[in-house]
Amino acid sequence: MAFRLQEAIHNFEEGAGKQLVTTFVAIVAMVAMVAIFDTVLFRNMTTPEGMEAAQLARNLADGKGYTSLILRPFAMELIQKRRHEMGNLVKENLPDIQNPPLYPVLLAGWLKLMPFSYKLQTGKTFTQYRPDFWIALFNQLLLLIAVWLVYRLAVRLFDPTAGWMSAAAFAGTWLYWQLAFTGHGTLLLVVLFLLLSEALFRADEAGSGETPSPGRVLAWAAIAGLCVGLGALTRYSFVWLIFPVMAFLLFFVKPSHVIPAVVALVSFLVVFSPWVVRNIHVSGAPFGLAGYAICQGTEAFPEDELERSIHPKFETYDYLQEARRKVVNNLRDITATELQRIGGNWLGVISVVGLLIPFRRPALNRLRWFGILAVVFLLLAQAGGRTYLTKENPDISSENLLVIVAPLLFIFGVGLILSLVGQLRLTPPLLQYLLLVSIVITCSLPMILSFLPPLPYVSSVVYPPYFPPFFQRIGRLSESGTASTWEKELIMTDVPAGISWYSRCPSAPLTLNYRNDPADKVKDDFYELSDYRRSVKALYLTQRTLKNVQVRGMADAGKDLRARWENFVGFVLIKGKLPPEFPLQRWAETIWPEQFYAEFPSNK
Repeated sequence: MAFRLQEAIHNFEEGAGKQLVTTFVAIVAMVAMVAIFDTVLFRNMTTPEGMEAAQLARNLADGKGYTSLILRPFAMELIQKRRHEMGNLVKENLPDIQNPPLYPVLLAGWLKLMPFSYKLQTGKTFTQYRPDFWIALFNQLLLLIAVWLVYRLAVRLFDPTAGWMSAAAFAGTWLYWQLAFTGHGTLLLVVLFLLLSEALFRADEAGSGETPSPGRVLAWAAIAGLCVGLGALTRYSFVWLIFPVMAFLLFFVKPSHVIPAVVALVSFLVVFSPWVVRNIHVSGAPFGLAGYAICQGTEAFPEDELERSIHPKFETYDYLQEARRKVVNNLRDITATELQRIGGNWLGVISVVGLLIPFRRPALNRLRWFGILAVVFLLLAQAGGRTYLTKENPDISSENLLVIVAPLLFIFGVGLILSLVGQLRLTPPLLQYLLLVSIVITCSLPMILSFLPPLPYVSSVVYPPYFPPFFQRIGRLSESGTASTWEKELIMTDVPAGISWYSRCPSAPLTLNYRNDPADKVKDDFYELSDYRRSVKALYLTQRTLKNVQVRGMADAGKDLRARWENFVGFVLIKGKLPPEFPLQRWAETIWPEQFYAEFPSNK
């Protein structure tokens, strides 16, 4: 009996019992952090990408298929052209060709399980939109999974001390907790990238050990290809990682270099190709509308003008020159600012140094090269795919790809720190542990300070312009705004993602012009969309457009009114009335000039 008791005590002090208790304490600490974080710092969804993914997930959960309530003019052009339905009014929600499906599908399953209503209760002070909270909780669950994967991978690469230090530094990074509020799938990509990194390391181990196992090498190579395929189904930019994966398997993995690379490629294609075929069938483009991201933000298509165009002028567009100019300009900005704070943590700087310094263990050096190649390819993909979304939310945009690879870099940075601290040979050993703890705390300072008053967010409301109660009110302002009516009509607005998510109304971004420009031979205006694409029921403009209105030099706007929406608003601002040729029934003067809402006759 005494022997068993002594064995149990030893088990809890040194054996599996100690690991079990430590893991339990870590899980409780992370759950407590989530609870405190959501209580003190929760805010509603912060990015239009997140709102768009949420409305896609809701459509899936409601059994409406992979359709979107956001009808971009250019997307409608591509789909109708593919269907040979040019000139016919679209009377149903169209298939989404902007977003890959994995994250919305997972989110749809989560929303299906959650006990809440999408409709806000009237008569109560608004504090938070419950669906936004549950979506944030889903992403925080992904964050906890990523923390565990960082720990497991760091232990495998270095030791348990590196595991706990890497996991703690990652869990204490303020940027990743902010990403949970965005609503888009970046944290899912972080999970997939960590799984990909471990699969490559395991493939390397299986092929370079004392008894190589070709079967295990091929299995892990297939898993690596699967991870890239799933990542590409989450965000198309992840496709670029297939090249570092194949390079790693070709040059580093033994005993057969070519076969594992081919297996990874085949695995990737099996997962990703069906979706490419679907996009080609629906829109004629392998990546749908997202494939044109390289054109957005160029001189020919500045800001969001491409997706707002019904007839983009590609005839005079020089793809190579514009792409080269865009990539170089964005690379200057990214390397000067974002690369220096990769992962939103100063540990990222040390991590970059850790990538450049070789380690004694050959397997570490080989995975280090994969990390370097991943940074290079994602850097190029981010520079080429950057759009107006990055300008609106620089750090937490879905186009921030470096944040995906940062957790792996944190592990190498921690490995470098442990190597340097070990060379100090501090005595007693407690000093060494205190130094490591102080390093983790210093890395987590932005997060720690966010809990101190004054809080970084005054409230949970993201305003302006995203305010859920007002969006839901917009959806009901029209007397005829019933579900059956909105199925065939839409709201034209500068915040289509917010309208579609919060009010459940079909929406479209503003066309380039509110009327046909006489100097332009191609119609690309409101009338073109409303008469030949989908009937527009209402117009809603927020601070996104109103703050850009230039009234200087418009004293005689009534005589020389240009075709842009900013000038439409300028006319209303100066004249106090709507342009006489515009087919409005009424406009809500009570919210003017902060915002603008007007209704159109139901002409279809």
